[in-house]
Formats: sequence, C-alpha cells, structure tokens
Amino acid sequence: MSTPATSGEKQKQLPIALPPGLRQQLEAAAAEAGHSLAQEVRLRLERTFAEEASADCTTRAMLSAVRSLIRSIEGLAGSAWHQHPDVHRAVTEGVKLCFDLAPVPALPSRKEVKPLSGFSAADDWSTIGRTIARQEVSNLQCDWMRTVDAARARWEDYVDAARARGEDFKFAESPRTPKSDSTRDKSP
Repeated sequence: MSTPATSGEKQKQLPIALPPGLRQQLEAAAAEAGHSLAQEVRLRLERTFAEEASADCTTRAMLSAVRSLIRSIEGLAGSAWHQHPDVHRAVTEGVKLCFDLAPVPALPSRKEVKPLSGFSAADDWSTIGRTIARQEVSNLQCDWMRTVDAARARWEDYVDAARARGEDFKFAESPRTPKSDSTRDKSP
C-alpha cells in the first residue's frame, strides 16, 4: 500500500502536532506492527485515502453505521460480537435492519446490471451475495487465524517468562465466556 518515493524524488516531512493520547495510540500500533511511527502514520493515511476512493459516499455511510452499531451493541453487552452467540445475533439482526432501511432506487432489470464474472444469468442475486460472502468470510477466517496464532504465541512467551520467574498460573473461567466454550481446554 505504501508508495515509496520514485528515484530522485525525496519524501517531504510534515510537522504535525498530535494530542498525547493519539500519539500514544499510534506509537502502540507502530510497535505492535514492528515499524516506525512515521510509517504507521503514512500507512494509516494511505489506507483512508484508498478506502475513500474504493467506495461511494452511500457505501461509506453504511460502513460507518455498521461500525457504530457494532460498537454500541458490544458496549451494552460487554463482549465482542465474535465472542458471544447472543451478541453475534444482535449484531446480525442490526446489520440486516440497516440494509433493510437503506434507501434503494427502483430495481433495474437484470439486463441493465453489469454481468458478474463467474456467475450465470440464471443465478439469482441472493445466491450471488451468499457466494461472495462465503468467499470473503473464508478470507477473513485466514486473517483471524493468523491473529489468533500470533496472540497465542505472545501469550505462551509471557507464560514461559512468568514461570521462569517462579510465578504460578491458575486459569479461571471468564465471566464473558459463552457456556458452549466452557468445556475447552484452558491450558496454555
């Protein structure tokens, strides 16, 4: 995503004042990603411009509404949408309603809509949507697994270091853990 300066072209510095809290967030994100503060700021700016360029204002507004909805439900529940089945259900219903309430112009005929590669004219739009959603979720699951694996490795390093210092760990059931997860092995 980063656009390096072309040969002979020098990057220009931009002095910018940041509130302490924002700077701390950026520093933490840069440290976690393993790059400099300047690179973190650059990547985040590039990402916002790319997001703006890739979606029209109605789509951006919908994505913002969905983000806000998720934050609100998670705040009320005290749990992330992907950590508890009831919270997941509430977010799913909220997102469905957001789309149901969104203004949609009169539907054009099938011939007026650009044909999608890999689909036949016989495929209905619901099937197309479900198929693409499955592909996207599959891609997300790969990202989630990489994140989980990295977190597990950091946790194991932390536990190993603590045990080396003679600390003892007792694992307790989290109050936010869904009942269906209570039988999982809690050992690190």
